[in-house]
Amino acid sequence: PTTHLILFHPDSPAWRSRELRRALSYSVERDLLLREIILRDPSGAHGRLIESPFPRSSYGNSLQARPVSYDLSAALAMSVAGARSIDPKGGVLPTLRMVAPPTQTEQAAAQAMIRNWKRVGINVELVPDEEGPQAKYDLIYRVGILPEPVVDWWPIVTLSRRATLLDLTKKPDWLRQQLIELDRTADWNRVIAQSQDLHRRLSIEAAYLPLFEVENYVVIRKNVRGFPARPMHCYDSVDRWTLEAMLPE
Repeated sequence: PTTHLILFHPDSPAWRSRELRRALSYSVERDLLLREIILRDPSGAHGRLIESPFPRSSYGNSLQARPVSYDLSAALAMSVAGARSIDPKGGVLPTLRMVAPPTQTEQAAAQAMIRNWKRVGINVELVPDEEGPQAKYDLIYRVGILPEPVVDWWPIVTLSRRATLLDLTKKPDWLRQQLIELDRTADWNRVIAQSQDLHRRLSIEAAYLPLFEVENYVVIRKNVRGFPARPMHCYDSVDRWTLEAMLPE
């Protein structure tokens, strides 16, 4: 499945205010967004809401994670609290800037979220990705396949594709320690426990906004054997594939 989520830039006011991040989470009608814009299917048969950046069956998902719910009254209260935490004197929220994929469907979804946020007093503008360095952005609407928590937690938290310690300088001590420990751990049971603990703690902090996952499809020839029933990517378990001879009909 392809995962849709909102990430926060570490230099953004949104990252510095947990109340503002929760306001952004509570005010998005994710179910309506998924059915009407992403899938264009009232039944929503080929997509689902998520509480994690990873597929629903991933070992990195914790059952103790804080669920994301749609609650306008809570969003409004968190928005006011967020404004006070960012601007104690005036209580005014700055206009946030968001980058979204250039495709038509994701652009429409981004505009719908902007309307949701505006209802609780959070102003967000959509800016083109090529406008400048990433430091100018506050929110990033990211779409991708995230099959492996051990390596995928790092770009989710730091927005960097490569793991470097400099990316962790602005993160809390506990988060730095857990990411480094996860990267260095060789014991599989500890990897699972640490990944799930990261999911639980980051969900409490509202460190990202999980939106939904959408099913993908792959077409293969009938003579390919050993292909997994629900692959995580195009070449999943390629070392187990076998190719049978195609006889002419």
